[in-house]
Amino acid sequence: MLQQDTGLYLGPATVSRTVGKRIQLRRPDQAAEEWAEPALAFAYQPVAGDVVLVAAQEDRVYVIGVLQGRGPSVLSFPGDVTLSAPQGSIHFDAAKAVTTSAPAVEIRAEALDIEARTLVQRFESALQWVKDLFETKAGRTRMVSEGTHLQIAERTFIRSEKESKIDGEKIYLG
Repeated sequence: MLQQDTGLYLGPATVSRTVGKRIQLRRPDQAAEEWAEPALAFAYQPVAGDVVLVAAQEDRVYVIGVLQGRGPSVLSFPGDVTLSAPQGSIHFDAAKAVTTSAPAVEIRAEALDIEARTLVQRFESALQWVKDLFETKAGRTRMVSEGTHLQIAERTFIRSEKESKIDGEKIYLG
């Protein structure tokens, strides 16, 4: 902690609350709370109980660092943003979840590899276009259509190791 006769203070303070971008806090050497402005080099929203690094002189108080924080770190930009690693990779790693939310999301890649224990997809409509081979390998498959199920192909092969069953009110062949 740095404090001189100039009234300069550089040291910790505990956040009491935030209102908009202003931060109300208490320094260990003062009984009264005071308001501070954030002056952080990164986006961080303090919450009550956080211990921040404060630089103050007279009635000007600035939060310049986070010593012990629990609030969210938020990157917010007014316009377009590009994350670029021209010579390397970009990795996202989270203990709980990664969420993407936007009116439209595009993924372009030479190869797309998704590995998960469970995959759930929900669509109003879906279209898959595959130029060459589309193959599914599964322990079992099941397809349920509430309406018509239509398959169109130049040739259709159904091969079973044991038995094949077609069950319907009417079956048309040929």
